[in-house]
Amino acid sequence: TPPRQNTTIADSDIYTLNIADASRVFGIARQTLYNWINNGKLIRGVHYLKPSRNPLIVRQEFINWMKEQDGV
Repeated sequence: TPPRQNTTIADSDIYTLNIADASRVFGIARQTLYNWINNGKLIRGVHYLKPSRNPLIVRQEFINWMKEQDGV
């Protein structure tokens, strides 16, 4: 049998993250992410998507937004 290919996805290939994963990856409390969404700091369709009840953070747009907030 041929060797198994690595089927894991590299972090850089992930387009969206659920709130729990975004919290873990970016080191930001879940509640803070929800607050930023509810307060309008994160823009729907840009920084997050909401295809169902639970929002999904758009990884690269969120990184870009964080850099802007830090003045980078």
